[in-house]
Amino acid sequence: MQPAVAPPPLILRERLPTPPPPPAISSET
Repeated sequence: MQPAVAPPPLILRERLPTPPPPPAISSET
């Protein structure tokens, strides 16, 4: 039985990959 604790960052990253930062320069131009 595995502990019901938050999953490791590795799985979190694969399941919910952080999207790239929005192009602030392109938006301002």
